[in-house]
Formats: sequence, C-alpha cells, structure tokens
Amino acid sequence: MKINPEYLVEKNPIFEYLFMPLYFKAIETQQINPLIKDPKAIEIVDSLDYNFDYIEKRNKAAQFHVTVRTKVFDQQVTNQF
Repeated sequence: MKINPEYLVEKNPIFEYLFMPLYFKAIETQQINPLIKDPKAIEIVDSLDYNFDYIEKRNKAAQFHVTVRTKVFDQQVTNQF
C-alpha cells in the first residue's frame, strides 16, 4: 500500500523540500558503486505516492552534496560508538 505524503504533512514547499535528502539517498544507494547505502530510503521512497519530478530536475551537485554530507555524518556517528 502506497503512503500519500500529503496525509503526513500539509502541502507546503518547505515540507516538500525535506523529501530531497531522502530521495537523493535512495538514488545514490541504487548506483553501481554508491558512497552510501540506505536501503530504508529506497523502501520509503517506493512506498510514497508522490511525484518526485521536481527533485529529479535538481542538478547532480545537490545529490553529491547530500551524499557526502550523509557519509561524513555516518562516519562521525560510527566513530563515537
């Protein structure tokens, strides 16, 4: 069953903008040699009945930025424990 995000948050550009990191993580995870692996991001994106076209039109630099930031955060958290 698909989850409609409009039920989760009111239709608002700021809330929609928050879907970008999630979507970019899912896209990166599906690459041949991904910098990060986030199968949960894929699962969530696939479960949403949502049009991600506006995110797909973003440039690759934004996707790379999200990917690298996530990688750095993951490494810092891993090193703390």
